[in-house]
Amino acid sequence: MNAASQNGQGIEQTLAIEGLTVTYGSFRALDNVSFTANAGEVIGLIGPNGAGKTTLVKSICGQTNPETGSIEVAGTRIKMRTSKTGLVGLVPQEIGLYPFMTAAENLDVFARLYRFDRAARRDAVKRALADVDMTGHADKRVSSLSGGMKRRINVAAAILDRPKLLILDEPTAGVDVAARDTIHQLARKLTGQGMTVLLVTHELEQAELICDRVLVLANGSKRYFAAPDDVLSDVYAGRQQVSLKLRHEPDDTLRAALIARDFSSADGHLVWSGLGQEEGPDLIDETRKAVTASGNILQEVSVRRPGLETLLHDIASEPQVKTDDVAA
Repeated sequence: MNAASQNGQGIEQTLAIEGLTVTYGSFRALDNVSFTANAGEVIGLIGPNGAGKTTLVKSICGQTNPETGSIEVAGTRIKMRTSKTGLVGLVPQEIGLYPFMTAAENLDVFARLYRFDRAARRDAVKRALADVDMTGHADKRVSSLSGGMKRRINVAAAILDRPKLLILDEPTAGVDVAARDTIHQLARKLTGQGMTVLLVTHELEQAELICDRVLVLANGSKRYFAAPDDVLSDVYAGRQQVSLKLRHEPDDTLRAALIARDFSSADGHLVWSGLGQEEGPDLIDETRKAVTASGNILQEVSVRRPGLETLLHDIASEPQVKTDDVAA
């Protein structure tokens, strides 16, 4: 398989993974995972804890030795000793910068690791700062920058060599909403330059908005791979999510009534959520009557289409497989 070839629609494939299986002894972290990603796409990588996301990222970065399967980036087969320069850039969850150095000085250090000569380093640092809209902060010490700005410099370090594939591993962890939105806008900007972005995230509402497709992993296997709307329409066709907020903790009778209607609660107290049919019994009316009959008060009701958050909650609530088969 040649990941640099054009697919049937004339779109260049950046990433091609075929039959990827990774085991650690008897522990199967990935099980026969296959998918492709095109140039200019944002691919969301999501799944419950233990789904295999970290192992997949490590595999793409050549940090694991798969039992079977292959990974190609821009036509190059990725193995543990393969040079990733110009192919894969990784932005880790942690800020990997020297706080006592300026933003430009940090990037110069990374450019030296790529063995760029002086002129190439200068050009790469200048271009990367511009790409992440940090040119005006080039001479500021990293310690003086906000969390969101540090994240952007982290991204700049990963794109100094213009990789075909950029992996953003939880890039918005620990930043405010404005910084989160900036990072996600940056992801779209980079895809506009032909880069492919693999976004590992728990910001599921944002993933629905910015990802062209999402890869949903569960227990090391590919559960879904499609546009977010297509995934949700396929899983929840004709259903709606109803969320309730009670004034008081439900008594045993109301709790049993909610559970009988397939409502569940993260803490079992005030906020409950369930799925109902768009065409069918009025779940809200039935539940309101049950709440009133119990002497409780229904403070708030919301209805919306189930989202990726609901999907991951449902997957995480499935019966667990035996320990040896659970992915990391």
